[in-house]
Amino acid sequence: MERDELLRILYSSMLSLHNEFTINFFDIWIDSVYLNETFQTNRFCTDQNEKLNQIQTTTITLKLHYFKRSPIKKPETLW
Repeated sequence: MERDELLRILYSSMLSLHNEFTINFFDIWIDSVYLNETFQTNRFCTDQNEKLNQIQTTTITLKLHYFKRSPIKKPETLW
């Protein structure tokens, strides 16, 4: 499931480069990945077990870079 979500993120950034900036040939890579886990306590539960009252949220931030390039030309044949 996570793999599909990451591929959707890369695909949407590729479409954005193509549609908004009219870039046809480019190299794209992931520069860095940040993970941020936050815990929120449910104030309405008065149960003594603290772990059941917490809601965990994980945020993944990807820093992407792209390099615009020209298309690769096929070499001419010698004969």
